[in-house]
Amino acid sequence: MTLFCMSKGQELSEHTSTKPAAIHILQGSGHVQLGDQRHEAKAGVWIFMPPEQLHAVQATEDLVFLLTLFKRF
Repeated sequence: MTLFCMSKGQELSEHTSTKPAAIHILQGSGHVQLGDQRHEAKAGVWIFMPPEQLHAVQATEDLVFLLTLFKRF
């Protein structure tokens, strides 16, 4: 688990992960791009990302989210 705090206007460029992951938005707002789909990111939203899913995050306001990477056993 990693806590991310992004200032308004900051972005995480498109990338992938070898592990399944989830983003839980805690505060603020922005957008999460999953492949060709754009999702609104606001407090309370939880987004699952399968492994190798191309994704990006953009903060339209100060944004705080928890990223959880799931380990396969």
